[in-house]
Amino acid sequence: MGSVVGGDAVVADVDAAFRVLGPVEMRRDDVLVPLPEGQVTQLLGVLLVNANRLVPVDTLMAILWADEAPASSRKMVQVRISRLRALLDGTRAEITGSRAGYRLDVPTGSLDLTEFRELVAAARGVPPADAVGLLGRALS
Repeated sequence: MGSVVGGDAVVADVDAAFRVLGPVEMRRDDVLVPLPEGQVTQLLGVLLVNANRLVPVDTLMAILWADEAPASSRKMVQVRISRLRALLDGTRAEITGSRAGYRLDVPTGSLDLTEFRELVAAARGVPPADAVGLLGRALS
């Protein structure tokens, strides 16, 4: 994956890559990492969609338990975050947390959603013939 700077793709040196456009995926050195089913992967997806931004614990609980969160839900989020940290161990992606929420910081060029957003933004500022190429890359 790359990061768009001035309309040109720049490949970042990353050891982990993440996909959220489609099924949530994590790759380490281009090898697909098996993700646990259920809430851990769901939590990873939410944090990736909000990469590099704080996600309030209440928001995470509302997503993980759509109907009614159990009394121990805050602790359960902490346990799932711990499992995610173990999955990310040894990569440059990092989860930081506080009482307010959690933030997953991912390196530039490691998240497909960021690349998609950058390519779409770049396409807005160029002639239509050039925009077609950028939008095609965004969708591939």
